[in-house]
Amino acid sequence: MAAPTLAAFAEVEAATASGVNVTTASVTWQSGDVVVALCGTEGGTGGETLVTPTTTGSGIAFGTAQQVHNSTGTDCGGGCWAAVASAGSSGTYSFNATHSSGNRNKLLGVYVVRGAGGIGNSAINVSATRTVSLTPTAADGLICWIVLDWNADAAQTFTPTATTHTSGSPGPTASPVSVQSSPLFTYYIGDLDDQTSAGAVSYGINGTGTGPFVIIAIEAKNAGGAPAALPHGVLVAPNPAVTRAAVW
Repeated sequence: MAAPTLAAFAEVEAATASGVNVTTASVTWQSGDVVVALCGTEGGTGGETLVTPTTTGSGIAFGTAQQVHNSTGTDCGGGCWAAVASAGSSGTYSFNATHSSGNRNKLLGVYVVRGAGGIGNSAINVSATRTVSLTPTAADGLICWIVLDWNADAAQTFTPTATTHTSGSPGPTASPVSVQSSPLFTYYIGDLDDQTSAGAVSYGINGTGTGPFVIIAIEAKNAGGAPAALPHGVLVAPNPAVTRAAVW
């Protein structure tokens, strides 16, 4: 089955005050595209509450988060929202979180996925473990994931290996992203264009690190699907002009 394709990716990370947005560069989408927003916060005294991302474009309405973890003050915050575009448009995406005081680092990565069959399964893990297990609805979906390391350990490699995209193709930001923003946090955003396995796979990072980590993975489904099964004992004639069926 044909896998979806990545049409655009944009990422931003900056320190802002409580409730103040970080905003990506503009991206373009078509009707039927799946748009995935992966968000994170550094964590800090009193924790942080993530706010649903918004866009200046039309045709995208993020509802309930696919997965979300608000920082408790001793870990990062992370969230994932997804929507299927009801119309083609373009625009920037913004994200913010509320917290007690000062400026805190927030990040947003937006994937625009074309040729998908909708939003698939998602999973979250908040622990000292560096991966999360995700079982897709079927093989050949596109998988996006985010890792947030509260301990700000040195950047590690992705597992499985994330697909490489440049800022020019499809852009406007290169993917994957891995940044050690010491001493605040280390964060990773990546995707796998075609997950050929239909079974459970662990997504996250390799190597070392004590965490705690917040890891979220989500599937944009392939656009195909197995043909509907015929009732047992029925043979359909190959000639389309023949409408009757022969029964064993």
